[in-house]
Amino acid sequence: MTEATATGAGGEEFDRRAGVRAVENALRLLQLFREREVLGVSETARLLDVGRSTAHRLLTTMRAHGFVVQDSSRAYRVGPALRELGAAIAEPGVARGRCRPYMQALCDELGETVNLVSLRGTDAVFVDSVETTRPLRVAGREGVVLPAYAVSAGKALLAALPVDVVRELYTDEALTPLTERTLRTRTALEAELDIVRQRGYAANIGESERGITAAACVVPDLAASERLAIAVSAPSSRVHDDDDLLAVAQAVCGCAASLARGLSAAAA
Repeated sequence: MTEATATGAGGEEFDRRAGVRAVENALRLLQLFREREVLGVSETARLLDVGRSTAHRLLTTMRAHGFVVQDSSRAYRVGPALRELGAAIAEPGVARGRCRPYMQALCDELGETVNLVSLRGTDAVFVDSVETTRPLRVAGREGVVLPAYAVSAGKALLAALPVDVVRELYTDEALTPLTERTLRTRTALEAELDIVRQRGYAANIGESERGITAAACVVPDLAASERLAIAVSAPSSRVHDDDDLLAVAQAVCGCAASLARGLSAAAA
């Protein structure tokens, strides 16, 4: 037996170097998803410089564990396990601790669930939540990762980016819908972001989940790398019309402005 092999419990020999190469290829594949929203088997094989069968094996193994998913075109996208892992390490507890009193005050004011959200690429990462105690409520979403175009906070954060940066993030015209109300094209998203910039807040009426309405505002004056948004999520049955939505949005924007002042004072 050479240094490169070892004997397993069943007496079988395996190649240590082959095991290391497999792990290395898996890690390199994960890094590819930092740069590409979608990968096919052939493209993965070319980029990793491995055989097509090896690329297929890597992708199917990751799919089995939820790290990637296949879309209708049979291409592979980032899956829930990888998104949740990213969310778990996305934000330090210090930022959440400083924001929590403002979120609690907004929750008490409106009687609805409040979320703190950051943007990671094209994902909205729910960093923290303060859940209302009302019997009918939207559950807190801490740790959840959703497409930014489908949630109010994600749209608010995207609207804070330069137009050319948004186009770099969304290279494809088609967007995958979560409900019948989700934006389905980049063109529709760009038009929506123009509206968000004009009125100063973003809305989500059943776009990420049926029966839920939300409004969000970016916390002003934060560095681009630290940008956060405050969002309030409520059962649509309690936000009946445009006036109700505007009242929620105004309270959210007021909270975001107060939070910005508080963070600025703490940093001084």
